[in-house]
Amino acid sequence: MKSIQLKNIKIEEIEVLREQIICFINEKSESLKSMNKENAEFYIGFILIDILMRLAFKLRNKMEQNFKNAVSIRFTISEASVLFLLCIQEVSFLTDYQKHVLLKTRNNIDQQLTNLN
Repeated sequence: MKSIQLKNIKIEEIEVLREQIICFINEKSESLKSMNKENAEFYIGFILIDILMRLAFKLRNKMEQNFKNAVSIRFTISEASVLFLLCIQEVSFLTDYQKHVLLKTRNNIDQQLTNLN
């Protein structure tokens, strides 16, 4: 199975990604409460939340286990795709640094996913 690797990611950038994942999980969980259980989006939402929870845990472990300033992280295709979806969300209340981290991550993942063929 192929994977996506983000290289030289700063711990601060990992923290930004993790915070956005947690916010996205909370937002998605709230929207699922009002969805019809016969709707495919309801089940897709659960899949997204499951992958996002694993991603948040993976990023937290990476932050806690590394004492370096920058690390590399390998993601499965599904993890990278969900992270890409998170990065393309328009969020107006983010700081410029947070927007920069999401844009950088989005571009990196997009390039690698495009080159998988």
